[in-house]
Amino acid sequence: MNKTEIDVQQRPEKTVGKLVMNPHLWVVAAQIAAVTFVYYFWFFPYSSRFPYLDAVALFEYYNHMNGSLYMIPFLYSTLVFPWQGSVIVWALSMAALLPRLIYMTLSVQATVTNILFTLVPMVVVVSTRLEIRRRKKEQTMLAQKERDRQAYMKQIFKAEDDERRRVAQELHDDTIQTLLVAANYAETLSSCDMTTVRDGSERIKDTLLGVVEDLRRLTLDLSPSILDNLGLVPALRWSAVRLGQETGMEIDVTVEGEPRRLGPENDVNVFRIIQEALNNVRRHSGASKIKLDVRFTRDSLEIIVKDNGKGFNMPERLSEYSSQGRLGLIGMRQRARFLGGTLSIHSNPGEGTKLLLYLKC
Repeated sequence: MNKTEIDVQQRPEKTVGKLVMNPHLWVVAAQIAAVTFVYYFWFFPYSSRFPYLDAVALFEYYNHMNGSLYMIPFLYSTLVFPWQGSVIVWALSMAALLPRLIYMTLSVQATVTNILFTLVPMVVVVSTRLEIRRRKKEQTMLAQKERDRQAYMKQIFKAEDDERRRVAQELHDDTIQTLLVAANYAETLSSCDMTTVRDGSERIKDTLLGVVEDLRRLTLDLSPSILDNLGLVPALRWSAVRLGQETGMEIDVTVEGEPRRLGPENDVNVFRIIQEALNNVRRHSGASKIKLDVRFTRDSLEIIVKDNGKGFNMPERLSEYSSQGRLGLIGMRQRARFLGGTLSIHSNPGEGTKLLLYLKC
C-alpha cells in the first residue's frame, strides 16, 4: 500500500476525530437535547409546573410557531459552523420536533405553516452565508486580477526597457560602427588614385547597403509593414518563414476559411500574441517542428500553435506564471482578454505545447 492510499484511508477517521473533539459540537448537542426536553416534558400539555412556559407553548400553538426554541441551537450553529453545519442542526431540530408538531397541530395546513415558519430562518441564514461566500470569492478574484495586472504592467515596462536596450545595442554595435568604417574608407580615398577610389567607392556602397538592410530588419522587428500593407495572414506567414530561416525549424502553416481583416488594432494584437508564442517556442521548447493553423469561420477566428518540444508543467493560476518567469504568457492572455477572446495553453513535460487562441470576429 502506497502513501497516497494510506492518506486516503485515514482521512475520514481524522475528520471524524476532529469533529468529535470540536467543543461547539457538544454545545449544540446539549442545546438541542435541552430544548427537546423542555418541549416534551415541561411544555403544555404535559405539565403546568412553569406557567410562563405554558404561555409560550400556547402562543406557539395558536400562531403555528411550534419549535421556536430550536432557533437557539440553530442561531448558535450559524456563528460557529459553516452553512452546511447550520443546515444539519436545523434538520436534527426538525427531526426532534416533528412528533410533537404532528401531535399538536390539528390540520395539514397548520403543519405546513409551522414547518415553513421554521424553514424561513434557515433559508435566510444559508442565503446570507452563500452571498458572503460569493462576495469573498469576488474579492479574491479581483485581488488576483489586480496582481495579474501588476505583473503584466511590470512585464510591459521591462519589455520596453529591454527593447530600448536592444535597439540601442544594435545601433551601436552594427549601424554606427559600420558607418564609422565607411567614413574611414571615404577619408582614405582622398589621397588615392582613381582605380583605388573606384574600388573604395564600391566597398562603401556595399557597406551602406548592409546598413540599410540592418535598419530595415530593425524596423520590421519594431513594426512589420507587411501587417499594415497585406494583412494578418501574410504577416503570420512571414513571421513563420523568418523563424524557420533563423532556427532551421520545420514550420507548417495552414489557413482554412476566407482570410479577412479584423481591424488595425485587433490585427496587431493577434499578430503579437502569435509572434510571442513563436518566440517562446524558439527560446524555451527545443522543438524541431511547429504547426501553425489559422482557421476563419463566419463569425470567429481560431489560431493553433503546436510544437513537438519538451513542454512544461502548467501553473494552476495565472499569477504563478510571473513567479516562473513566464511573463510573456501573461501578456498573451491579457491581449486575448482585450480582444474579447480566450487563450488556452496545454502542455506537459515531454509532450510539447499547444496554444489555442479563439475570438469572435
